[in-house]
Amino acid sequence: MKRKLKWLPNFLTWLRIVAGPAITFATYADYRQTALALTVFAIATDWGDGYLAKNYGWQTPHGQYLDPLADKVFGLFVFLTIFHHYTSQRGFLDAHVVIFSILGVYVFWYSVKTSKMRNRGQIKGANLVAKRKTFVQMVAKVVFMTHIAYQDSLWEAASGALLWTALVIMAASAIMCYRALQIYVEQTQSTKAIA
Repeated sequence: MKRKLKWLPNFLTWLRIVAGPAITFATYADYRQTALALTVFAIATDWGDGYLAKNYGWQTPHGQYLDPLADKVFGLFVFLTIFHHYTSQRGFLDAHVVIFSILGVYVFWYSVKTSKMRNRGQIKGANLVAKRKTFVQMVAKVVFMTHIAYQDSLWEAASGALLWTALVIMAASAIMCYRALQIYVEQTQSTKAIA
């Protein structure tokens, strides 16, 4: 029975890839609560595919390539959705938009940089800081999408507090990206020194 379900982690990963554009579409079509639900669902697929692949030995080369790609596609679509939503409401020079943009570009750069290192064989698995960073990023995505979904029904003060909370969580994620990258670089340098 277990062997028959070996396809499930990759299927969950594909669902995460599809969820990215679906979140963007749902937000633009003003189905914001649906976009929030899709965000939570996509995050659950990220946890589920990893859990199944590792705990049941269902890891595949295809899945090892596809999972980080799905994370980037999902993250990019959520970023673009959030960016478009706030720029259309507040303009490009609003403090929230500027802070979000700087943090988002940095986090995406980190993701591309670590992917290149992983492809070159310099990184073997995620370190603890990187795993925590991923969790913090997921929380930030949910808080941002919650703000988008319910900002019209929240008091203005609560809406502002929720938005700033999301920005602070995202800033923490960016700091964790920096630290995780430092650890990866140190590991790479120590491996070269030993060789």
